[in-house]
Amino acid sequence: MQKVFKLTQDGKNKEIGQAVQEALDAGCDPTAILNDAMIGAMAVVGDNFKKEIIFVPQMLAAARAMRLVWKY
Repeated sequence: MQKVFKLTQDGKNKEIGQAVQEALDAGCDPTAILNDAMIGAMAVVGDNFKKEIIFVPQMLAAARAMRLVWKY
């Protein structure tokens, strides 16, 4: 799940679907993947945006990575 967290936070759209599938295959609870890894990563993204560590493009990339998994 740490990989899912990092990929979501970094907005790695091409890799996130496979990482989520790997977490599911490893027996991770889907709710935990969503709540802990993905929503947790988005909370960090939001905090970093507020602190001006990242900017709109990085925030949008993270949101796109999360959206891609909803379709997965």
